[in-house]
Amino acid sequence: MKRDIKEDKTQKFDRLVSELKENSGKLHKRAIHRDLQINETELKRWLKETPEGQNYCAYKKDNKHWIGYGNVPEDAEPIEL
Repeated sequence: MKRDIKEDKTQKFDRLVSELKENSGKLHKRAIHRDLQINETELKRWLKETPEGQNYCAYKKDNKHWIGYGNVPEDAEPIEL
């Protein structure tokens, strides 16, 4: 059972990376929660603890929260998850 849960989380984050690549390296945080069913805690852990997640950042632009590849854009402010 525990192995199934771990594989399910791995699949979620594989889908997240795929969605980010399809959307020019950024994705609205609400879409991550709603469409991919990745909660705030899982997302935070992925961004901070995995080598792949450390390539991404969270930022606020136009009153919306985004997860994007690379550095925070100049016209946005970084947010802490």
